[in-house]
Amino acid sequence: SQSVKEENKVYYDMHTEANRIYSYYLNTKSGTLARDYLAKRGFDEELIKRFDVGYAPSKNVLYEAFKHMGYQEIDMEKSGLVIESQRHYDRFNDRVMFALHDEYGRVVGFSGRIYKNGQEGAKYMNSPESDIFIKGQVLYNYHRCKDAVKKEGFVYINEGFMDVIAMSRAHHENCIALMGTALTQGHR
Repeated sequence: SQSVKEENKVYYDMHTEANRIYSYYLNTKSGTLARDYLAKRGFDEELIKRFDVGYAPSKNVLYEAFKHMGYQEIDMEKSGLVIESQRHYDRFNDRVMFALHDEYGRVVGFSGRIYKNGQEGAKYMNSPESDIFIKGQVLYNYHRCKDAVKKEGFVYINEGFMDVIAMSRAHHENCIALMGTALTQGHR
């Protein structure tokens, strides 16, 4: 069922807010190169909105926003969105952001992709597992493709979410992707 354990509500709220913030920054001056990258990859406004694509700028926008909204630092860290070392900083910075949803369409994590030539770091960086994001239970695009799968009678399982988005552009909506894991019992 879709009921949320009270102690997890804060994490869903923070992820919803993060998604809003990343969407906002994609359309700012700091998001220009990220938008150019997406345009080159065939993303138009509709695709960006439908797949909740955004941009994490190079500054700690989530930490500052969460602090302003009154979230506790322990919850920020447990959400996986903020890291604590000598100070607090956003896990994702200067990356194109793809929201990851659970079966009910709630944002539970993110995958951030580098987009500039010569940019440092792993090509993709995913949220760590948390109380609301368990990789072995999340199928990318599942919440969006349920009706198409019923209609078609089958599902395409893709390696990554860029494949799912490319298939969607080709009008194949019955597509999911694994979150970098094998298919498990938790996916049923």
